[in-house]
Amino acid sequence: MLNNLTTRLARAGVAAVVALAALPAAASAAQCEKVATSKVFAPIGDTNDYFLAPGGDFEGTMTWERNGPVAQRWTHPALPGAGPTGLVMGAGGTVTSPKLCADVLRPTLRFLAYAHNGHGSLRVEALEDGGKAVLLGRLAGASFASGAATGHVSFGTVLGLALDASKHVRLRLTAESGLWAADAVYVDPYMR
Repeated sequence: MLNNLTTRLARAGVAAVVALAALPAAASAAQCEKVATSKVFAPIGDTNDYFLAPGGDFEGTMTWERNGPVAQRWTHPALPGAGPTGLVMGAGGTVTSPKLCADVLRPTLRFLAYAHNGHGSLRVEALEDGGKAVLLGRLAGASFASGAATGHVSFGTVLGLALDASKHVRLRLTAESGLWAADAVYVDPYMR
């Protein structure tokens, strides 16, 4: 009987050691993969590193889903890296990105926005699996009357993630009112 108990305890001890050894590997595997970055907003004084959200330059074939009054057309590129094509969104227009990995090490995103005549509101959300929408920010048109990059819009830090966890979400931009142009959606992948 004692021999059986000793054997079971030894097996439990080995299983615990194996589980603990695997824990750091599992935790790091749960974070988003590292991606190539660039200082795309440097021409406007922001020297942080960013990576382009999937299809976030809106050049070529449109990969974001669009609903309502949304057109992919020429917009004046405010950044050298933005390219000539962006989105024009009327009130009620919505665009939703392909899936994007989010974790707390990707705390913010930034993009170009322009509100025609400085009027309108643009809602920025993350859509989780299951359809839950998390509000990331709301932009007021008066702040973007002449076209500029948004400030840092919260991203990974507002999704309720643990330090070693990640999830895939889709970004959604909605023109709540007004006429908007949007382009160059980038994510900042480093905690400051």
